Amino acid sequence: MSITVINEDFASKLDAEDPLKAFKSEFLITDPSVCYLDGNSLGRLPKKTIDEVQSFLLNEWGPELVDGWSHWIDQLNLLAIFWPEPPLAHRLDRLWFATPPA
Repeated sequence: MSITVINEDFASKLDAEDPLKAFKSEFLITDPSVCYLDGNSLGRLPKKTIDEVQSFLLNEWGPELVDGWSHWIDQLNLLAIFWPEPPLAHRLDRLWFATPPA
């Protein structure tokens, strides 16, 4: 039986051989000394998410205001093909327009 010594050299070798290492640059890393391993988290913020949210704010929500609601609902309903339950927009309508208890 062989014993593998786990030390900094071993970890560096694994890092160098990691086939996914190219993806690291796609995430926002403000402190490279932090090893982020929280199991109940979305993880590190993808840089693409920043671009997509900024685009939505500047190109849709900002200029369209309430007029954008109709096509956002249509987009949500298109996603319903992936889930057997009612479309998200339908469930939100039931929540927002529910009759309050007497």
